[in-house]
Amino acid sequence: MKNDRKIKILSIVALVLAITGMSLGFAAFSSTLTISSSATVTPNSDDFKFIFSGSSTDTTILSIVPVVTGGATANNAVVSDNSVTGLNASFTEPGQSVSFTGYGHNVGKYVTYFTRVNFNNIPGETVNKKCVAVGDTTQSLVDAACESIILTYITSIPRYYPAEGTFTNSSSISYYNDVQVGEYSVGEVIIEYKSDGARADGPFNVQFGDIEIIMRSYN
Repeated sequence: MKNDRKIKILSIVALVLAITGMSLGFAAFSSTLTISSSATVTPNSDDFKFIFSGSSTDTTILSIVPVVTGGATANNAVVSDNSVTGLNASFTEPGQSVSFTGYGHNVGKYVTYFTRVNFNNIPGETVNKKCVAVGDTTQSLVDAACESIILTYITSIPRYYPAEGTFTNSSSISYYNDVQVGEYSVGEVIIEYKSDGARADGPFNVQFGDIEIIMRSYN
């Protein structure tokens, strides 16, 4: 084991946050509702519309500026269609964190419900977090440090504030909360290297699987 473990830690956390769940269900409708022998009503999925942006007031803001603490660094995340990509953080020591806050605007005609948060596995892996030593870094020390690098997702709706749901990268969790037409929800992703975390003796990379947010309308 190397003795010099001071500040020479570089954790590059690469994360793609895929906000999916747009395979929508309209549980209170049948696909075609016959109301007479000559007329039918079919729910229009275009009326279910949720727009993600980096602003609570402007749906055209397609970047999310990170908030960093403790000397961490990060680039802006990018909003595209129903996904947010480029959530990343660079750490040099424990006690650092990066957070990204985005907004989901219900601009459709149906009340929307958040029904599930999935922390998916990394593609090709059976885990949703993986830490890999770089160069001569000792993998056993990386494994210890990896335990203290946490991904957290927090969702809240201003109408319910301060009530909120907080989830970490451990499992898939059922969650029910509604976003009325014209309202927005707040989603925050935090990547943290806990202050009491172990240190490695060199750089290592951390990868997380996607976070999947399932939304449905029951109108």
